[in-house]
Amino acid sequence: MTRAWVDVDLGALRRNGAAIATRAGVPLLPMVKADAYGLGAARVARVLEELDPWGFGVATVREGEELRRVGITRPIVVFTPLLLSELDAVRRARLRPALESRESIQRWAATREPWHLSIDTGMSRAGVRWTDVPDLRDLLELSPPEGAFTHF
Repeated sequence: MTRAWVDVDLGALRRNGAAIATRAGVPLLPMVKADAYGLGAARVARVLEELDPWGFGVATVREGEELRRVGITRPIVVFTPLLLSELDAVRRARLRPALESRESIQRWAATREPWHLSIDTGMSRAGVRWTDVPDLRDLLELSPPEGAFTHF
């Protein structure tokens, strides 16, 4: 016996996304991590593709690889901290890493591929501590990030 379920109205998802995009006035970066929070990442990404988002956000390399397998070609940013050993897989899948350490930035800079700077502004979950960002200035000038973000 099923005790719980969710009905996903993809039309409502599309309308809600369009309303947010209109108010934002800039292309969206929908988060589809954790299988789009249980709604089905591939289905959700395909529907949101119609809104011309900048790209999509995921939590893991595996999630990004899955979106690539179903034909998503837009930028995909992996927002959670990555191990250095995962950077090759990120590159192979044409994903964009969120980087937070001197070593990871140096290693990724050699690829000349886009990346994002993760900044910890006090939550202490991920990112380079905001007070340490100036210490990375030399690297940021050598290999500027495509974007920067924090998790509030």
